[in-house]
Amino acid sequence: MNLIDNGLHSFKKTIEHLKTLDSLQDIEREYVAKEIVLSLHHSTETLFKYMVKKKNELLIFDNLKEYFMAQMNVLKNTGKQDFKGNTITFMEAIQRGAVLNKLELSETQYGSFEHLNSIRNAITHHEYDLTEKQINYLITQVITVVFPIYKEHIPNFSDFVRVNNLNIISDTQVKELHIWKFIRFFTLYKKFIEGKLRIDSIYQSGTFQRRQQQIEKEQYITYHKCPCCEKPFLVKENVIFENMDEKGYTGECLMCEIEFDKEDSYFSYLTSRDYDSIKNDDFRFGYKIVSELFNDTTLKEKITDQELYDIKQVYSIPENAAHLAILTDNYLRSIIHPLLDKYAEEIVDDFDSAKMDEGLWGNKLKESEVLYNLNVEDFEQIKQVIENFKAIELTDDYYIEALTDEYDFDVFRDHPNPHQDNEEEEVRVNINLSIDDDQFLEEDE
Repeated sequence: MNLIDNGLHSFKKTIEHLKTLDSLQDIEREYVAKEIVLSLHHSTETLFKYMVKKKNELLIFDNLKEYFMAQMNVLKNTGKQDFKGNTITFMEAIQRGAVLNKLELSETQYGSFEHLNSIRNAITHHEYDLTEKQINYLITQVITVVFPIYKEHIPNFSDFVRVNNLNIISDTQVKELHIWKFIRFFTLYKKFIEGKLRIDSIYQSGTFQRRQQQIEKEQYITYHKCPCCEKPFLVKENVIFENMDEKGYTGECLMCEIEFDKEDSYFSYLTSRDYDSIKNDDFRFGYKIVSELFNDTTLKEKITDQELYDIKQVYSIPENAAHLAILTDNYLRSIIHPLLDKYAEEIVDDFDSAKMDEGLWGNKLKESEVLYNLNVEDFEQIKQVIENFKAIELTDDYYIEALTDEYDFDVFRDHPNPHQDNEEEEVRVNINLSIDDDQFLEEDE
C-alpha cells in the first residue's frame, strides 16, 4: 500500500467515525474519539510524508547523514553500504511538507497539529481524557486546515471525497466550531467587563486593602495578574502546556472573583491567544470571530434551535449587544464599500468631456447617486449577509446604519486640458453612493 492509499484510508476512517461521535455516550464515545485521533494523526502524517517525498524522496528520512555515508561507501566500495533509516516524525512531516510546498499555515493552524500530536502521544503512552466535547473542535480545526491542502497537493483528492461522501467542510462540525468560538469570545468579553466593574466597585467602597490582606494570608497560593481586573490575585488551576509553553488555563481571581473555565481555556488554546491579548485586541479579534460565522453561506439552513438559543443568550447581555452591533456594522461595511467601488468608477467613465473640463485647475467634481439596480452577483452577496444576520435573529438595529449609509469614493482620471494644449491633467471626482436598502430590509418579511 503506497503513502496516498494508506493515508486516504485512514482519513476516510476518521470522517466516518466523526460523523457518529455525537450520537454516542460515555465509554463508547471515548473509544470512538480515540479511534478518530489515531486515524487522523496517521492520515495526516502519511499524506504529509507523501508531499515531502514528492519534492525530494530523500527528505522522508530523518538521518540523512547515515544515508550519505552508506552511499559514499558504495562509491568507495568499502564499509557499510546498506541503509535502513527511520522516516521522519509527525511534526517533522508537517514542517517539511509545509516548507517544501510553501504552505501558508498560521500559528493557530500549526498549533492544531501540535495539539493533535500531543493527544495522540498521550493516548499511546499513558492516558488522556477524551470525554470532553472540545475534542470535536480540535478535530474539526485540523480537518478544516488539511482539506484545502490535500485538494491542491494530493492527486484525485476531490474525487475521493466526493465518492466517499467525506466533505466535512460543509458539515455540522465546522459550523459548530464557528458558533462555539462566537459564544466563547462574547462570554470572555462579558467577563472582562465584569472584572473591570468589580474592581472599580471595590476601590470606590474602600475595601481593597482589607480584601488584599485577607488574600495575602493564604501563603501557599501563587498569584498571577488577572486579565479582568489587572490585579495579581489570580489562582491558576488546569494549565494547558504545549512544548513547554503555556497555552491556556482555568482559574479564579480572588479579588474580582471572575472565573475562567475549561471552555475559556480551550478557546485560548485553539485561537493561540492568551486572555490578555483577547482583551486588548477585542475589536480586531472579535471582528475575525464574527466574520468566520457570517461567512458561512449555509448558516441559515444548518443552525439548530439549540445553537440559536445559545447565541441569543450571548447578545441578550447589554454589553455584548453593544459590542456585537459595532462588529456587525463594520463587517457589513467591509462587504458593501469595496463592492460599490466599481460603480463609482463606472459613473466617472460615463462623464462627457464637458463634465470633466469642470474638474480642471484643481476643482473637485462631486456626484451623488442612489443605486437601485445592483448586478445580480453584488445583490446576492449583500443579501447573503443580511440573511445570516437574520439567521441568528438580529434586528436591523445591528446593521441598519451600514446598509443605509452613504459611501464616498475619490476617483482620479487624466483629462486633456483644452487651455494647456491638451496636456493631460489629473481630475479628482468625489462620488457619493448609497444603495436602495428597501430591497434588503423587506426581504423575507
